Amino acid sequence: MIETLKQLAQLDGPPGYEDRIRNFIIKNLPEEFEKYTDKIGNLIVSNKKKNKPAIMLVAHMDEVGFMVQHITNEGFIKFVELGGWDERILPSMKVKLLGIIDIIGTIGSIPPHMIEEKEKDKPYRLKDLWIDTGYTKEELNKFGINVGTFITPYSEFIFNDDVIISKALDDRVGCYSLLQISELAKEINNEVILCFTVQEEVGLRGARIVSNQLNPDLAIIIECTAAGDLPGIEENMQPTKLLDGASITVMDKRFIANKKYFDFLIEVAKKYNIKYQIKKPSFGATDAGEIHLSKNGVPSLVISCPARYIHSPTSITKYSNVENVVKLVKSAILEFQEFVNF
Repeated sequence: MIETLKQLAQLDGPPGYEDRIRNFIIKNLPEEFEKYTDKIGNLIVSNKKKNKPAIMLVAHMDEVGFMVQHITNEGFIKFVELGGWDERILPSMKVKLLGIIDIIGTIGSIPPHMIEEKEKDKPYRLKDLWIDTGYTKEELNKFGINVGTFITPYSEFIFNDDVIISKALDDRVGCYSLLQISELAKEINNEVILCFTVQEEVGLRGARIVSNQLNPDLAIIIECTAAGDLPGIEENMQPTKLLDGASITVMDKRFIANKKYFDFLIEVAKKYNIKYQIKKPSFGATDAGEIHLSKNGVPSLVISCPARYIHSPTSITKYSNVENVVKLVKSAILEFQEFVNF
């Protein structure tokens, strides 16, 4: 099981460059599913059942990354962000430039022994940084690296017993979870639609498109969310904790859960003895922000895997968290038919 998650996390897919992720998912879905890719790049998968209630499960394929803005003749690359980054962690980060040939580089800055004393205590900003591959502009062009080339963090996938350290856990954990759920979706009688969305990290763009194509009775968004149980962070400011199980969202910056459906999910977690926590309100946003407002309104739920240091090359989570997320979504699907009176 962990090998599938590893492969997903190691693939590169910044916003607008999700093809590698989508191709992998298509190859690993049951053959009998109906699959199509819409005009913006969302992958929409149906178990081809027409019975109500219809449930839509959503995970986004993209990860935070960068794009080439300018290359000097010496080969120093200025870049822009794709998604939300903490600029403090960027210096010395290894990155991969996705050209005709993928090239590894490092994010560079002026070394401390060359900085004026008065500048040493100032934080680095994106405008102060560049990517250095050791190649000149002419050599980079031969590798297909030009203005507009996509860039991702470069890191290895580490699995120590239950601990996972990797880039892109937001939201390859969600993509992995949908693949695990696909076998159940194949067997049950009501309609299940799996949606793998694009460009979530730059404004929930894929979700806006996909939500207006479909009309489910329930949407469940599967995410990876910030675990804030870290030194120096007060408990009331910790959205989730790493060791407290699957996270259920009651509210974030773009979404408030329908109380009836939220309570339903809590009861499902209790019934099946699934370890869960309620994400503290107001932090973050997910594809639910667009989906719950589509058409006449779609009741939506957000189930997340807590991870420390998301939006970095070294996010940390527990595989047991992933398992709890998968189990909770499966259980909700099974119970939802009885919950809704059609």
